[in-house]
Amino acid sequence: MTTNTQKAINSRVIVLKKSLFLKKNETQDVVSKLKGKPSSSTPLGRGIKKTSRKFTKKESWYCNVCKEDAVKDMRMCISCAAYAHEECVGLTKSDKDPFICPNCEN
Repeated sequence: MTTNTQKAINSRVIVLKKSLFLKKNETQDVVSKLKGKPSSSTPLGRGIKKTSRKFTKKESWYCNVCKEDAVKDMRMCISCAAYAHEECVGLTKSDKDPFICPNCEN
């Protein structure tokens, strides 16, 4: 059994026949300029070197309760969006209730 699959929309270059942003006479100029140029026969994405993203920003694990920057489990306050270490506020991973920091409770 053979199934007919349609090519992806972005599998080849499509030349615009009509510009949506230019006036009528400017559109004809653009189309006439494009007709003279040969289209590229190489598929898109070939020859492009992919590079992995490198994060230059250091991740912040700053706790507003103990005022230290340590890599530990964190919770975000639903009131002020500040982060605190779970152990600094007496929480565990199993606690699922919305967290309000000590600064916002007062």
